[in-house]
Amino acid sequence: MSAHLRQRAVEVSNPRDKTFGSGTIIAPGLVLTAAHVACRQGPDGQPVLVRALDGGPAVNAQVTWHDQGLDSAILQTDRQQLGVDVPIVRWGELTCEHPAERPVCTAIGFPRAMRRRFLRRSPEVVVSDPKVVNGYIYPTTAARSQRYALEVSDARPSEPTLWQGMSGAGIFCEGLLVGLATQAPENWDASLLLATPISWLLAAEGFAKSVSAATGLPAQLQPADLQALLDDTPDPRLSASYLLSAQAQVVPMSGLEEQSERLAQWCHSGRRIDVAAVTGNGGVGKTRLASELLRHLGEPQTGIDSPRPWAGGFLSETPLRTAQYEALTTANRPLLLIVDYAETRLDQVDELLNIVSGSGGTAQPIRILLLARDQGSWWQPFRRSHRGTASMGAGLGVEVNDCIDAAAPGSAYEAARHAFAERIRILKGAGIEDDWDSAAATPATPRRIAPPEGHSSVLTLHMTALADLLAEINPAFADYGHPTDVLLAHEERYWQRIARARGLDGTFQRQPGLLRTMVATQSLAGAGDRAQARAAIAAGLEAHHHGLPIGAGPDAHLVDAVEDMLAVLYPSGSGARWGSIGPDLLAGEVISEVEEASDHQFIASLLQHPSLAQEQRQQGLTVISRAADAQPELAVSAAKAVAEAPDVLLSLATHEVADQLGKSSALQWITEVKTAVEDRAQQAAADPALSKWAISMTQHALNRLRTRSAAAAEPVPPAGTPDSADVHAEAQQVLSLLQDARSRTIQHGLASRDDSSGSSEHIADMIAQLSWIIGARVDATVVEDTFGGKVECLADKPVVIGIANACHSIAGIPFDDGHTRALSEAVDRVVALARSVRASESRPGASPPAGRVGQGGSYMSLDDFLRLQGDRYRSGPENPEE
Repeated sequence: MSAHLRQRAVEVSNPRDKTFGSGTIIAPGLVLTAAHVACRQGPDGQPVLVRALDGGPAVNAQVTWHDQGLDSAILQTDRQQLGVDVPIVRWGELTCEHPAERPVCTAIGFPRAMRRRFLRRSPEVVVSDPKVVNGYIYPTTAARSQRYALEVSDARPSEPTLWQGMSGAGIFCEGLLVGLATQAPENWDASLLLATPISWLLAAEGFAKSVSAATGLPAQLQPADLQALLDDTPDPRLSASYLLSAQAQVVPMSGLEEQSERLAQWCHSGRRIDVAAVTGNGGVGKTRLASELLRHLGEPQTGIDSPRPWAGGFLSETPLRTAQYEALTTANRPLLLIVDYAETRLDQVDELLNIVSGSGGTAQPIRILLLARDQGSWWQPFRRSHRGTASMGAGLGVEVNDCIDAAAPGSAYEAARHAFAERIRILKGAGIEDDWDSAAATPATPRRIAPPEGHSSVLTLHMTALADLLAEINPAFADYGHPTDVLLAHEERYWQRIARARGLDGTFQRQPGLLRTMVATQSLAGAGDRAQARAAIAAGLEAHHHGLPIGAGPDAHLVDAVEDMLAVLYPSGSGARWGSIGPDLLAGEVISEVEEASDHQFIASLLQHPSLAQEQRQQGLTVISRAADAQPELAVSAAKAVAEAPDVLLSLATHEVADQLGKSSALQWITEVKTAVEDRAQQAAADPALSKWAISMTQHALNRLRTRSAAAAEPVPPAGTPDSADVHAEAQQVLSLLQDARSRTIQHGLASRDDSSGSSEHIADMIAQLSWIIGARVDATVVEDTFGGKVECLADKPVVIGIANACHSIAGIPFDDGHTRALSEAVDRVVALARSVRASESRPGASPPAGRVGQGGSYMSLDDFLRLQGDRYRSGPENPEE
């Protein structure tokens, strides 16, 4: 049980009706309870008494909303007197029936069975002790009456009447409020508590509006039993990064009607499982479109015969419990799962699809919506591998250019400005802390920040509208002029407030620029856990001070204090230790300012720091690559950092990061790195062997990019008759996989100082040593022809798998089942298409036979090969050259 759950529990009584029961603090000064507890005869305008679980005097509260039919009521009192430190509640529902992954539900109330004499004060004083109740909710139980039934699993009273006083207690699942206890039915041995689902309350007239007005947060349901798989929605706060967040849904979405309609039709297509991709540049509205689709599909329905609303959310990149993937197959309502930056998470998407497309799953529709900046080189191969299977139909692709009407940007600007003003008013009214008005303000009227004549995206227009509004709230910031500068000036006030609350304001005042450096460090390095976070802080401190004296590490107390501050400043919401300032444009600007202030040393110092994990370095390069369009100078700094430490950063930059970019952006990115590597090689201090290797790596990356781009450019074959172009396109997919394997051998050449590592001769020699292809001669010419894209080579399974196996063996990396089967299936598609083409052209002869390129050699079966690989790597990878 979390501490917040204990803080939320309150005792409610109405002395006029002589009723008593329980309640839940849903926000500071706001209590949800049962109507028959607070106002059995209806609201009379007189106060109801509310007392916190930990004691203290009872406070007066007024009924501000009630529904006798749903037996529910909202009470309002002074937020300074009740729940001042309690966060705003999140609303949930139960969506799955998986018995192995059913989470525990918890309620805290004040049942009559727990009334006791308070002997320490006076034997005559009777107190209502709280009772923690744990149990499970099976969504099918009481489904016809559309209630929840909490089956109590721990101690309970001897008869249902002794539950009196428990009414109004909130029932929580995975930290989300899912129901309101209202009744203990007879004939169940006091083991059952009936509850009103929160979904019914959110659908009731006036409830959601009352809650939103008091909290500043739109009331929206989340699937409580899938919380371990999903990102959390951001807590409301008065900061530019929150107000601009797509998931905060501050500005109503306009435009994108066509895309919305296509996605709605895709959701209701009748398929059980399907995948779609929404692509577009950063800031054009992809995440907002997905959030709006989820909100629309999930609107609560109250009619008995109404279709069940959809559930879902944004899939976490680091799920707390991946075992809950299995729970998706038992969903009792349709699900929409959104994957942001999908081009970087295809392995996770494949894992998810493998589970939900298995046999015996739910009949409920499951839709997986992939968001990415560009279709790049990932979407077409993904479509080819899944199209027409149980997990995907045709593979819908939706492109988003912008959701602002170019003919009327002025009206969109004014609408956004009004929406920001309204949300800020609500947040201030809800008591969300800020200090925007406290900065030294000039008496002059603020200069209006005009909307851009030719805005580049909806995000930049919204940033300008918000900057204009904030400069009006605090004229001291009007002179910054540029919208980004205004927003960051206000955001820095937020940083300073959080730092001050943790006693760090003196530290940052004595070290100008350090606070901004820490935020830039958080955005660049990220942190999956506390250890990575502390390592990033240490690296950021050294980068800020341009290196600490030898043996003088950063102060451990300072590291811990700053790390804790950053975790609060931008919480992750996805299971990681840290989140980041958003949107990407703001993050890029912070990093750019810190880089310039450090005389262009910060990025290199941070990314090369030995304490960072490799995934943190990759995140840093990825963040920079995404910001490169708006801040090209960052790409130059990153390329120089890569050139200075190619053994640490080059493979990340030219493969993992480049693969996430569109063709044009990837080409520009790799070319920038190649130029920096070549420039570095001309310096006197450069290591000649390392420079030669780095240059060959960048050239290989360019060749690989061209192959992948050519393969991605080929359209996915329609359901009709294929032709030779389709065969060529599938062969390019095989070549792309082989080039990935070859890049590993080139990387290995750095450590071994072997210039020939990865050459055609080296690979051919390794194939002979491994002896998988028996009696065949696969020489350097065959290897060269294969990497040259010769289709008959790429259709020869023994040669293709033999080359990949050899590359992995040279690099000392296991060639496992996954690698083997991926290549085998890719070659099978080439051969199958070639046969179809030959048959359609009525030509005699068969498709390229296995073993032909190897000149008649045979090879062991795939299963035998896999057993051989298992034996070879049973004790870990071996390097055959050592």
